[in-house]
Amino acid sequence: MKNTQKNIPGNAVLIKQINTRLVRKTLRKLRKGTASQLANLSGLTAVTVGTILQELIRSGEVFEGGLLPSMGGRPSREYCYNPDFSHVAYICAYEKEERDTFVIRVANHFKQTLFEQERQIERVTNADFNSLLDQALASFPSIRAIGLSLPGFMSGENLLSDYSDLNGDQFLKTLRQKYQIPIVFENDVNAACLGFCSSQEIDSETPVLYGYFPKKYFPGIALYLDGQLYRGYRNFVGEIRPQYFELDWTDAAFYENSEVFCPIFARFLAQISSIVSPERIILAGEQFTEALMQKINDAFIKIYDPHARPALTAADSFYQDCDNGAFIAAWQTLEFGEEIVQTI
Repeated sequence: MKNTQKNIPGNAVLIKQINTRLVRKTLRKLRKGTASQLANLSGLTAVTVGTILQELIRSGEVFEGGLLPSMGGRPSREYCYNPDFSHVAYICAYEKEERDTFVIRVANHFKQTLFEQERQIERVTNADFNSLLDQALASFPSIRAIGLSLPGFMSGENLLSDYSDLNGDQFLKTLRQKYQIPIVFENDVNAACLGFCSSQEIDSETPVLYGYFPKKYFPGIALYLDGQLYRGYRNFVGEIRPQYFELDWTDAAFYENSEVFCPIFARFLAQISSIVSPERIILAGEQFTEALMQKINDAFIKIYDPHARPALTAADSFYQDCDNGAFIAAWQTLEFGEEIVQTI
């Protein structure tokens, strides 16, 4: 990789921050490596990498490992990333057997879970989040960022979600005032899409449409374009409303008669995917069994142009995808700051 230090606009402080993040990201991915390896992979000079490593050692984020066997020259020192330098907490909401279920996890930088609690809540309020976070932060005062993955979206400072008691501008404001650490909100389907694409190592050239279809709420759609989530005007991408397609999404009978449901659903998928032309469509929801997916795919093939027909796949686990995405959102907040994360 070519050294790009001289091409980065801005002052010396900004350049140093960018270079530090690059070394940190590279070493975190390797988990351990020599200064020479980090310089080669990051494109930075050995001197720059060495200076940054010493600063990260002083902060406790990196520690020195052993000396590697010499190949004839001076032995190389190995440097190790400290995954427990700080931690993130993140809360995911999803539907489990048609009940609102919340899972909070505390994880280190290698996504190793250190604390986990699952709770089903009949009516979701601010107090429920305080209870979950208080216990996590009491056990891990090293938590430096919090990620929230919930159904809904932010319109300016206002939260609009499926949980009416949380709506308005007070939910996030109150949490931030209480805990005094960065807190980022991410729509649950966006988080699941991000988590899926990250775990599957989807490249930036592959557009993905990810849809979540719970049984008690309206569905949500997320778009992964050019290697990142596309959020649209006021974060409103994928907020499906009943009047948009005249489908009764919350009627259990709608899903039960596959002979009626599959052609209608395939037409819905064709309508939304023909606009963005994804390469893959991922469907998440407890109802998408292998048999149902086959019938949906058969109906979809009949109506979609074969020259650009996307592949249909059922998600293995919406919760796991959402969990992965919520962790990424929390980590990015810790790494870059909340304002930058909102544009990633």
